[in-house]
Amino acid sequence: MYVRTGMISGLIASFVLISPVQAESLKRIRKAADFQAMVVGKTFGDDVTTMVVTADRKISGKFQNDNIVGAWKWSNGYFCRNVNVGQRAMGNDCQLVKADSTEVSFTREKGKGKVAGPYTFK
Repeated sequence: MYVRTGMISGLIASFVLISPVQAESLKRIRKAADFQAMVVGKTFGDDVTTMVVTADRKISGKFQNDNIVGAWKWSNGYFCRNVNVGQRAMGNDCQLVKADSTEVSFTREKGKGKVAGPYTFK
């Protein structure tokens, strides 16, 4: 159970640490319009997570067998989200976003926390 709880705690936090080579290929998204164009409406994920952030400011997806539900907004250059994974509330967090045409990553605590991703666009 510890592994699953730890993994849930790390949702949108740190499934895979980005290597320096990967980090260099992804570019920081600073503007809401760029986030809309590059990420919004696209499904992305990895082996255990699949998510989509929609234009109506909702987040949905799956983490293992749990549903991901929540809301998001763009604020001062950061993706700010409040999500639940199954019955677990993950709380509010504003995250630095990096992306290219094939992948996206999120870094918690305005770029000072753990990295989630890169997630591949599906």
